[in-house]
Order: sequence, then C-alpha cells, then structure tokens
Amino acid sequence: MVMSRRKILKFAGALTLSPVLTACRAKQVPLLSGRTMGTRYSVQLEQIPKRISLSSLKKEIESVLENTESLMSLYRSDSELSLINGSDPGVWHVLSPSTLRVVKHGLKTMRLSGGAYNPASGPLVDYWGFGSQMRIAPPLQRQIPLEVMNSVGASAFDIDHEAIRKNHAESALNLNAIAKGDAVDQLAQVLERWGIPNFMVGIGGELYARGSGPRGDRWQIGIEHPDGGILTAVSVDQQAVATSGDYVHFALDHGRRISHLMNPKTGKPISDRLALVSVVADSAIDADAWATALMVMGPDEGFRFALQHDMKAVFLKREAAEYKMLQTPRFKSVATMT
Repeated sequence: MVMSRRKILKFAGALTLSPVLTACRAKQVPLLSGRTMGTRYSVQLEQIPKRISLSSLKKEIESVLENTESLMSLYRSDSELSLINGSDPGVWHVLSPSTLRVVKHGLKTMRLSGGAYNPASGPLVDYWGFGSQMRIAPPLQRQIPLEVMNSVGASAFDIDHEAIRKNHAESALNLNAIAKGDAVDQLAQVLERWGIPNFMVGIGGELYARGSGPRGDRWQIGIEHPDGGILTAVSVDQQAVATSGDYVHFALDHGRRISHLMNPKTGKPISDRLALVSVVADSAIDADAWATALMVMGPDEGFRFALQHDMKAVFLKREAAEYKMLQTPRFKSVATMT
C-alpha cells in the first residue's frame, strides 16, 4: 500500500477511531487523526494489543501535539517562541526542554549545512510575506533591507546552557521546518511506549514508520509528484520520510514562482529550478531539516552535498517544461519505484 502525502491527508480528513479498510482490502486497520500545526496528523496502526484503548491513546497523542503548538507555534501569540521573538534584544529566556532540543538541532543543522538551513530565518519569511501575517511579497529584484539581513546572521541569537537571547530587534526564530518532524518523532515514541510494534505516523508531509504495514512487509511510502500521482516510493522500517517542495506554498511575481523557502545567504526566496527534495532518515526531525537544507542548496549543490554525505535523497529538478529526477545511491537502495 503506497501512501503519498496527498493520500495521507485524504485519509486523515475522514478518519475516526473506528477501523476502516485499507486500500489493499487485506484487513482492517485502525487510524487516528485530527488537526494540528496548520495541517492534519494521522496514525495508522497494525497488530494492536487487545489491552490498548484507542481513545486513551488518541488523548495522549493530542496532548503531545498541543504541547508542541503551545511552545513553537508562530500563529499563537502566547507560545514560547512568539514570546521570545517579541521580546527586547538582550533579554534572556530559559527554554523548555522541548524547545531547547529543537533549537539546538536547528543550530546543528545550520552549522553542518553551511547556513542553508537557518532557524533564525523568521525575518526573511515575514519580509517576503509568508509569516503569520500574510501579505503581498515585494518584487524579487528589490534590495533586502540591511536590518533584515543582519537579523538572520550568525549573531542573531545567543544560547547559554538552557537560556537564549536575541541580539537584534528584528531577529526571530522560525522552527516550522523541523517542528513537525520533531512532533512526529515524539508520537513515534508514544506508540513505542504503548507497546505498539507496527505503525505509521504522519504530520503533513513528514512520516515515520516502524515494523510491518498492512501486507505484512515493510511500510511502502509514496512521494507525491507536484503534478499529482506518485513520483516514486520507498520501503522503510524505523525510518522517516520528509519532503520539501515549492508547489504547495508559494506566491507569483509576473508569472515566476516565489517559494516560501528562503536562502539565508541571499535573503531571497530560493530559485524555482528545484521542485522538491525528499529525504529518508532515521528520525523525522533529521529528514525534515535536511529536506529543507538540500532544497535551499538547489539541485546542483544540494545533490553533490547529499552524495558526499551518503544521504538517502531524491531531487525533482525542473528542466524547461519537463522534470528530471535525481536519486542518490543510498536512496535507490530503499526505492521501490523508479
């Protein structure tokens, strides 16, 4: 059974605690779903111990998701992240363990990616009209204000043990590129604690699967083509899949696509040469972060980086009116469609 992000969302829109038949009609599979983080979550379960109460499990799942939103949502003025972003420069804030974990992971990815991923890119996201206050994006040729560029530099924030402070009035953290991945990992840990051996959990386009799927073999996860249908699929167990693309959330400037993903080095949206990057990794937060970083690097630098670092990654590159798919050798080892 191949699951794409589009299919996951379609299932999630109609799921309840009642078992429903899978697409392969092999057996009944309980699914849990609901809204979270501006999208939907879905949990597909296999071989559930009889002692498991689905209603209690769903309650714990949604408690984890609510906690994540209360800490890292940019759409909630009272979230921990919003309070930090709205504070004055130089004021120290003690971070909750969850936010500290995600921020440190973001800073690590920033360092390893040479700045392609930047958790302090909030001012750029806002400037180009993709922040919590949506607005019309400025022309692509416009010079980025110096204060905006300074606010996303290496000196934007300081971390000392468990505390953080912003150093520029405009500086703002944006963890949207990895918060969902971290939440997926947390839900996987919940299911493992409950003793459920076979499951797939997803939030939007970030997925983690463990054990066997509906047919008794490894989970088959499809990667959606921007134009619809399945681009390719992977077979995974105790692995995550995340996709970053410019075809879901974008604006248009005289017919040119303006991505919601920013290049922190130029201060501008990434080019439209690359349609998507999907990454398979051991954790959803890693898959999430690296899908974003490789997308920002672009089809050439990003693909070279993925090869050099032995990543499982697939790139879909635009060439005139066509697409070209690039797969790393490690990705080909888990791919079930070419």
